[in-house]
Amino acid sequence: LASTMYLGTDYNHPLSRGSVTLQSADPLVPPLVDPGWLRDPSDLDAAVEALRKMLELMQTAPFSEYLGNIDAIPGIHGFWQKGFQPLFDASDAQLRDIAQRFVFSTWHYSCTVRMGAPDAPLTEVALDPQLRVRGISGLRVADQSVTPFVVSANTNASSMMIGDKAAKLIMQDHGLGPFREARSAL
Repeated sequence: LASTMYLGTDYNHPLSRGSVTLQSADPLVPPLVDPGWLRDPSDLDAAVEALRKMLELMQTAPFSEYLGNIDAIPGIHGFWQKGFQPLFDASDAQLRDIAQRFVFSTWHYSCTVRMGAPDAPLTEVALDPQLRVRGISGLRVADQSVTPFVVSANTNASSMMIGDKAAKLIMQDHGLGPFREARSAL
């Protein structure tokens, strides 16, 4: 068994925006999803800067002591080249190419059905502050998609808070009495 180390970068507040669009009125037809990754030039610049910093860290102790093999990366390694040095010597243009080829999501999709002020334009927010879909009665959204911006952490905690708030709002709207606050056992 070999030991493996993974070192990657994560950009929490990109300026690029993707889209989710209906391609049909048929609910069984999946939507068109365009993540829009690195579309804004400043996001690509940030990715190159992050890759450059990661490569600097890899050349310092203790990281450098644990570097093993690396597969050849097209556009970085020449036909006979091996190892990390070609990657360490990569130009910004080469790192831009790497960023564009290897970009992926950390699966914390957010902000697709933003909530906001009731008088905000529909092009900016789809939900009112009570998580109700504007223009459709009886429908709320209660997941990470309601946030106006991506949190700088794992989205689990904020998703639970959104669910808790939605439960309180629904109970209140249906006259189900005061929502009981959780009590600590301590």
